[in-house]
Amino acid sequence: MRSDFNWRLALPLFALLPAGLWLCWQYWFAPPPTAMGQISSSCLSLPCDGQQLYVQIVPDPDYVSTSSCQTSTPCGDGDLFTQLYYLVQLVYVPGTSNEPLSFALGYREIKVDLRTQITGSTTNIAYSYINSTVTEDCHKVTAQTNGWSEAADDGMGGFTNGVNFSADESSASIAFYNYSTSCPEAAVINFSPPANTPCPNDISVCTKTDLFRVVVNAYPGETVDFNIDFALYDVTGEALCTDINGVITPGAAPLPATAIPGTTNGNMQLRLTDPSQLPDGGCMLSVELVNKNSFAVDVDYLEFVLKVDLIEAAEPVVTSAYARPTLALGDSRYIHFIVPDQGWQLAANGGMQSIGSITIKPPLIGNSSYNAVISLIDGNKSRIKTPGSCTNLPVSIQSKTCEGGGQSTCTDNEGVVFTVEGLSASACNTTIRFGFVDTETSTANYLQLKDISVKLQITTSGDVQFDAATFSSNWINGCPIANSCNDCISAVKNGDVIDFEYCVSISDIQTAQVSIDLLTNPQAYVELAFTGQGCIESIGIPELFIRREGEQNLCIPPLASGIPPFLNIPLCTPNIYGTLQKETGEGIADVTVLLEPQSASCSPTVCPDEQMVTGASGTFGFCPCAECQYFTVRPEKDNDPLNGVSTFDLVLINKHILGLEPLNSPYKIIAADANKMNGVTTFDIVELRKLILGIYTELPNNTSWRFVDKAYVFPNPLNPFQTIFPETVNGLDPNDPNNNQADFIAIKVGDVNGNAAPNRPGALERAPLSWPKLQSKSVEKTITLPVVYTGADTLLAFQLALQFDPTLLQLLSPSAGDLPGFTQANYNVADASQGRLRLLWFPADLYNPDLVITPGAVLFYLHFKTLAPLPEGELPIQIDNDLLPGLAYAADGKAFNLDYEPDPSARFTTPMVATGDLTAGCAPNPGTEALSIRVDCPDERKARIALYDPNGVRVFARDVSLVQGAQVFRIEEAASLTSGVYIWKVIAPGAKVQGFWIKL
Repeated sequence: MRSDFNWRLALPLFALLPAGLWLCWQYWFAPPPTAMGQISSSCLSLPCDGQQLYVQIVPDPDYVSTSSCQTSTPCGDGDLFTQLYYLVQLVYVPGTSNEPLSFALGYREIKVDLRTQITGSTTNIAYSYINSTVTEDCHKVTAQTNGWSEAADDGMGGFTNGVNFSADESSASIAFYNYSTSCPEAAVINFSPPANTPCPNDISVCTKTDLFRVVVNAYPGETVDFNIDFALYDVTGEALCTDINGVITPGAAPLPATAIPGTTNGNMQLRLTDPSQLPDGGCMLSVELVNKNSFAVDVDYLEFVLKVDLIEAAEPVVTSAYARPTLALGDSRYIHFIVPDQGWQLAANGGMQSIGSITIKPPLIGNSSYNAVISLIDGNKSRIKTPGSCTNLPVSIQSKTCEGGGQSTCTDNEGVVFTVEGLSASACNTTIRFGFVDTETSTANYLQLKDISVKLQITTSGDVQFDAATFSSNWINGCPIANSCNDCISAVKNGDVIDFEYCVSISDIQTAQVSIDLLTNPQAYVELAFTGQGCIESIGIPELFIRREGEQNLCIPPLASGIPPFLNIPLCTPNIYGTLQKETGEGIADVTVLLEPQSASCSPTVCPDEQMVTGASGTFGFCPCAECQYFTVRPEKDNDPLNGVSTFDLVLINKHILGLEPLNSPYKIIAADANKMNGVTTFDIVELRKLILGIYTELPNNTSWRFVDKAYVFPNPLNPFQTIFPETVNGLDPNDPNNNQADFIAIKVGDVNGNAAPNRPGALERAPLSWPKLQSKSVEKTITLPVVYTGADTLLAFQLALQFDPTLLQLLSPSAGDLPGFTQANYNVADASQGRLRLLWFPADLYNPDLVITPGAVLFYLHFKTLAPLPEGELPIQIDNDLLPGLAYAADGKAFNLDYEPDPSARFTTPMVATGDLTAGCAPNPGTEALSIRVDCPDERKARIALYDPNGVRVFARDVSLVQGAQVFRIEEAASLTSGVYIWKVIAPGAKVQGFWIKL
């Protein structure tokens, strides 16, 4: 057995890739065990003595963080200028001098969970975090090197033999499982005396193994420490150690060297642009990097912190691919920017690169003044790397101010606040009210106003109309004759928005005024009544101000506690109402909800059916006619059938059918029933695949959405089709408060992982694809284009649409690349004449762990006939996300955006597969008539020559006798074949040669 493995690396925890993905040497595995769940191990098992067994976390002595540009790291995309490396070790202190120091560990389970603890930040906000990508890369390298197979879910609440590892920005966990393998164990763990790390607690003699490495993106000046949340060592039949000691040595990232003026980095500067005003009253500024050198400079890394101090302003909106989540401390916001190597080269003498923008939104009340100061801070801790130079980064302009000049808050309000709230509806009218409340009743208030303006922006759903405004009795002279506003009260509806305004403005020479008496009643309101069937979803305040008699300036009364959000909003008419939500609680918009009378005495002319369309919250409300007592509610939504449906849903449905990973809710199982046959079969996968590929524009036997009564309890949640489940709610009585609500669970058919939403998902990580460029102007009659996956992650499935110029290229056919099972069922060429093509792939055999998409794999080939000379450079082909979102998925369901990435090394080649000692080729290629195949053979033997279409269907075969040397076989039958792409094969004992032939 090898004794020199690097045991500091491991493999991701709880990833769902099948076991056996990594190499595993056969001689590690012994015959199966003879006792239930027990292992018979000759490896050394350790005692559970708390003074002998330790989990130790120490800075890696071989990879020490430095302020210089040292980049040698053990794995992944590491950089010691910005990262700290820690070793997580299992250390054993022998109890006697005759115990061995080098041995393989016997175990059943080993688990270690740790969490970061960051201290030393000057703002009490930590910027350091675990780089989970590099940390997991380290484990992948070690797992592959040492033959650690991955532990998979065994379907019974446990895991198969092997190792699991996971890491996020604050924690890392490793688990070794060994239930049926004798020594050496399923994942061999070798102990040896430490060479360069100390024993714990100054003990002189110990032995250890490195379990894994943690890589931390460490912010200068912060100390990185760890807590061990859980540690377990379990030896079957011997011991269970859960009180293992932890010995942790913190580490800190050094401050970067100071950039010397006049040097390369000393002439690089961060700057903030001057703020520009936005139409909504907010402002925006940009963050830029500027090169003041007289020569172009490559930027390999950049890191800095921007602070935003808010005074009455709303939360800042950061638009940048390089900003980490905004951190809050009081009225300050801290934005941490990290720019990895993006291939930036800034031109000489002022070359600039934009890093992002900061938008400051105005406050809730649109006319209020606000102020926001944006500053670049921690200049001595900022970091920049250029070729050969790693330092801090100078700042040219340290701060900028965004401000709005509206009115200020009233300073002499004496406890009087402004409020907006919804009221319970009466007689099926919805009511909201706004007004003033005296919160300090010990101080009498009587508001005498010369100016008051209240503008409300009321967003509605359904048929909601403004009816009337009613002033409370202590709101005197609500709309005086002397008003100089155009209208005292106005309400204008634009779509789903009602713009309401109450405005009074009286000249000082007039005696009229608005009098609000808070002496006799500390509350004074204006009630706004709305009619119709629907909901008030939200309320905004574009403008609010008052001016008391005798004062010169307008001011904004302070808002009551509790707004925003406003009280009792959303507000719906309560006679018959309900919500339509996904299983996860998200409201579903644009659902048509039908209200149907049930009683036979309710004729359609007296009490007709009613309907409304839900808004963003998914709520609905009806005020049915009084002539009928009972009603049925029926939701319907049958648009956007692809919303939330992707190739990964097909993978999950297939896993459910095979019993590998059953769907865990009845609603997901209903979503998988694409053909509405009350079951989940492979035919549902076929139907959804046709939908994704565009062969169907909608499911022929199902609607896009289904709705199940939320109150319904499935007798058998594992089989929701065992009984008929209700998709309507019947017997609703608008006069019975205990029987007038109908809530539904909304199910997007085909979306079993629940990502259907009114809005498309946000940005994902990239999974790059590449295909060759033309190196010179092309006059070839045909081209064969390999589409290659060039990312770093292993993928399980993809879907993709391509758009090409049909005036230059005629698609002959796609054909299989490196992915097995790629056939005509994986693509749709119906719109190829318009330059559109859709493709997808997922493994047909989920039991086979090798059926994955690995980096460098050819996803498929595209064969084109050229209709005109092609220009040099990029081909007229692009990914079309509007036709079909380009997505790829890892085995754990993580989604990636497919994106074209040019590969200058890619070349057009005729793909050929050859095994054994035969060589062969075909001519003419492309051709229009018969085909000739030349074969070179070292001896005499029997062989078969065959032609197949791109989907693997054989169209020709001939058995031949080969002689030593070269020979040519003419296939006259090829002349009668239709134009297209064919695969030719020459097959002989111990040898096979194949390639493409294009028939024009």
